[in-house]
Amino acid sequence: MLLLILAKPVYTRAQASASITPVYDEKSNIARTITIFFEGMSKGDTTMMNEVIDKHMGLQTVIDRPGQPVKIHSESKSQFLKAIAVPHKQKFEEVITNWDIRIDGVYANAWCKYKLMIQDTVMSHWGTDNFQLIKDGGKWRIMAITDTRRAPKTWVDEAPTDMVSRYEGSAALKTREELSLLINDLMNTWHKAATTADEKVFFDFMYPGGIYLGTDKTENWTKEEFEKWSKKYFEKDKAWDFTPYDRHIYFANGNAYAWFDELLNTWMGVCRGSGVLKYENGTYKLMHYNLAVTVPNEKMKEFVKLNK
Repeated sequence: MLLLILAKPVYTRAQASASITPVYDEKSNIARTITIFFEGMSKGDTTMMNEVIDKHMGLQTVIDRPGQPVKIHSESKSQFLKAIAVPHKQKFEEVITNWDIRIDGVYANAWCKYKLMIQDTVMSHWGTDNFQLIKDGGKWRIMAITDTRRAPKTWVDEAPTDMVSRYEGSAALKTREELSLLINDLMNTWHKAATTADEKVFFDFMYPGGIYLGTDKTENWTKEEFEKWSKKYFEKDKAWDFTPYDRHIYFANGNAYAWFDELLNTWMGVCRGSGVLKYENGTYKLMHYNLAVTVPNEKMKEFVKLNK
């Protein structure tokens, strides 16, 4: 935790469909609650912090030094917020590198590995934060925090836990509305890149090894195969012109994965596109896209005859 208990303590600190596994949805909300807490600490904004902490919240630090008895330093909510509100010259940021979030009804525990950075470059110390949270009135609040601290030289990086990965955690901290706007912008830009024959923008958005399914049953390409096949089209002023509308977006796994369906105006008439996206390094990449021609029900028999 950021609370340094040395002689002179230093403190700082489009609407989407809800088709998502409930446990991951709750973990996203918990991760967001903790992030708001740290953001308030960094800004010295106690009003922001009060939004996510319980009125009875307490803090404890476990002090374990070689050759000395284990000690516990305790601090009340009022003492903590008073210290946070004092202006500081240096910027302190607590970076969470691992999440392990567990839920039992309205009670949750978040076990987080952290490192405390000064001015974004110097590590002050690192350790583990143990957050205890309670869901009250439909909102998660922090009711207790216990932390440990170790010297920077003992830092060992670890792979993310399977609860909320590094990328999942990043996406979980944003609202679905924010992520929906991002996805809409990315998908619209992708379609426009085909209209303007911008090969780089079009294929950079696709995940390495990703899949593109065309309207013909033989058109099942990897990104690399699709890029090779479509090169003759991108060498023109326009590859193809599909205008998307009526898009629906869904999320899962702490928003780390999203999928969508959309309708498109094309030279073939109205088509339907659907796809899967993965969140990495602050954005989404398209892993899978399926383009299909739509056939009105009243024309289906005629279509079936033509297709025989």
